[in-house]
Amino acid sequence: MKKVIIAIAATLSLGTSAMAQATMKYDESTEQNLVNICKALKSGSVLDLKRAVKRARVNYRAVADDLMCNGQSAHQFAVSNNATKTADLLAKRANLDVDNMLAKR
Repeated sequence: MKKVIIAIAATLSLGTSAMAQATMKYDESTEQNLVNICKALKSGSVLDLKRAVKRARVNYRAVADDLMCNGQSAHQFAVSNNATKTADLLAKRANLDVDNMLAKR
């Protein structure tokens, strides 16, 4: 009985921590910096992307792994907006295996 209660408690705590992460609030400047990265990804301008990432003080791996733009990963967002230059830069700087990512479609 104790094992069942512990398992249920562990499951509930994992679920609530995941839900808390999904609804995490950022301060306005951080949120604006992340929006600027998405805009730079969409624009196709490598210079704008480099500036936005530098201003946000994040690395490209964090952008590739954690940032979501309109419900898509950062790389997929750039590809879907035909911004191949910024998609290639992100893939190169974040050490993404683009062939595997494209195969998932």
